[in-house]
Amino acid sequence: NVLRYKKDDKYGLINIDGKEILSADYDDIYSLKGIERSIIIEKGGKLGLVNSATGEMILDPVYDEIQSLGNTYENGYIVKDESGLYGIIGPDKKVILENKYEELKNVCGNGTYVEVSGNANNIIDSKGTKILENAGDVQEITGSNIVIKKDDKYGVIGIDGTEKIPCEYDKLTHAFGDYYTGKSEGKSGVVDISNNVKIDFVYDS
Repeated sequence: NVLRYKKDDKYGLINIDGKEILSADYDDIYSLKGIERSIIIEKGGKLGLVNSATGEMILDPVYDEIQSLGNTYENGYIVKDESGLYGIIGPDKKVILENKYEELKNVCGNGTYVEVSGNANNIIDSKGTKILENAGDVQEITGSNIVIKKDDKYGVIGIDGTEKIPCEYDKLTHAFGDYYTGKSEGKSGVVDISNNVKIDFVYDS
């Protein structure tokens, strides 16, 4: 619902009625791919973020990197500062996690986040408290369940680390409730959280 325009080698935003949303003060402007209302602005080699619907500045252009957290703007954004450390800021501009992490994964759920330290994926809360250490290669968090990848196979563990679905599937994704769609030997099916097959693995998709 906005257009990027260029004036005197700088970029700004206007709406479809020609009203200025953002003045042409920036070296570049582009969308945060796949995330609505999220426009990246670049100025002096630093990145910021603007709400495309209102033109409101969500993040001042002071960051070295900005990523989406999950697949909606409502989850917030992962930001990297000049020290090379990562944190999370919500769409309401509130700091969720301070910039003190070596790496934060683009996965969240139920108020928990994934901190990567070395080769370890640790589940932390918004206070930075570790809930589960060395969770494995975390792919998805839904409620108190975590889809992980191990030796190129997928399974599910609980937030306490207990195994719920063994890592024996070629792919596993939460569908709804206690059900997961998966792939095994090239065929698709559905299992529940207790690893009971609910739809046989005989389908192409």
